[in-house]
Amino acid sequence: MTRCLGRRRRDCYWLMYASCLFGAIWWLETTLISRIETGNASIPNKLPNADDTNSQRGSEKLKPDIKRGLRLRNATDSYRPEKPRVVQSTTPNQCTEKTNFVYIKEIKCASQTLVNVFRRFGLERNLSFVTPIGKKIYLGWPWLIQERYYRPSKTDKFNILCEHAIFDERLMRKLMPDDVVFIASLREPFAQFKSMFNYYAFQDRYCVPDGFHMSKNLMAYNLGFPTGYLPGQADKSSDEAFIADFLSDLDRTFHFVVIVEYFHESLILLRRLMCWKLTDLIYLRKNVASYSFKADMDPDLVAIYRKWSPVDYRLYDHFNRTFWKRVAETTPDFREEVEHFDRVTDDVNNFCRDVSAGKVANGSFLTLHDSKWNKSFRVDKGLCETLNAELLKRIQSEWDKAQPKMKQPVPDKEFC
Repeated sequence: MTRCLGRRRRDCYWLMYASCLFGAIWWLETTLISRIETGNASIPNKLPNADDTNSQRGSEKLKPDIKRGLRLRNATDSYRPEKPRVVQSTTPNQCTEKTNFVYIKEIKCASQTLVNVFRRFGLERNLSFVTPIGKKIYLGWPWLIQERYYRPSKTDKFNILCEHAIFDERLMRKLMPDDVVFIASLREPFAQFKSMFNYYAFQDRYCVPDGFHMSKNLMAYNLGFPTGYLPGQADKSSDEAFIADFLSDLDRTFHFVVIVEYFHESLILLRRLMCWKLTDLIYLRKNVASYSFKADMDPDLVAIYRKWSPVDYRLYDHFNRTFWKRVAETTPDFREEVEHFDRVTDDVNNFCRDVSAGKVANGSFLTLHDSKWNKSFRVDKGLCETLNAELLKRIQSEWDKAQPKMKQPVPDKEFC
């Protein structure tokens, strides 16, 4: 405890956690109240530290990232060539906009930023959402999604599923049109764990039932991997053949996986795949936490966590490789478009921050001029408010107003 003198309580706990990891990894499984030793060593593959929305990337950082990605062109991991590839056009009017998609919302993987983009996209087009019942925010998570966990559709099918849910391909295909696009986001697992630790502190287990492990193979679990938590489900995290088949199945099913460490690169690839406008992707930076151990990627601790959460690492490593294959296959102006989106994002965030601070006169707006990738558009106070709003509540409220006599299902389990 003498090492904790003069430190903040959270830093003290973080230091205590390192000794627990090194001494007895099982203690992590049973208590989750621990901390990791601080240090400035970098992760072996030199991935950048990931914010919940890693968007402040200048061109000087982008060039080596892409160069590193091109070196992965000969990776031997499986990749599905027959699946729809990233659209090669740079302008959205050269293809048909896709409006039917499922996004598996991973915790602390830029998910809140992404779902805000997806909700705004759907609201602007009057699309149908798979919406949690009542005032709930989950679609049954961490249980498998059931019909009683969401509001009925106004029509036969839904357009968008983007709230917290465990991936269930059979059920989700029943809910969605035939041309549904499956999307997910992943983050370097140890960085994700630290972000979750800072957010939850693993003391206040908000919305997390007893016996559920947030620290072990969580991203894989959300994508449907059996960890032994659900009734009648065996833990397959040590079954190499099963893991390989699991990755192969995901590769065949998911059209795109966002890599959080390369967030803007991911958004541009997503825009090209979905044939969306650049303006569909604008967002405000939120939940970008700052904490003392954020940059700590001690190789020894990373190695220990890799053993503790092996399926998440297999998952992340696999889709990181396929991500860079897609970068290598896209058009030569890809880097230029990412840098343009960097500037647009900065401009929008700076303007909306000034609006919130009362520094902008009523009726003022920001004009973003024509470019190779977007038509001229305006950002005003109303758009800033929409970008900053809690859109799930709006979606639920609009459903209630449109279906005042339709009864909502009653869940059979407790969840948020």
